[in-house]
Amino acid sequence: MSNPTTARRMGEAGRARARLFTWDLVAHRMLQAAGLEPRNGAAWDGLFPG
Repeated sequence: MSNPTTARRMGEAGRARARLFTWDLVAHRMLQAAGLEPRNGAAWDGLFPG
């Protein structure tokens, strides 16, 4: 990352999405995907663009 502007932009984007990948949220989505917990859309909000 030799360009500071690009590095800063990528770091900010990563920080903004980091909240989606906490251990609790990832485990919760895995249990939902396996059918072991009822589907909760809030756990999936913002995970996929669009």
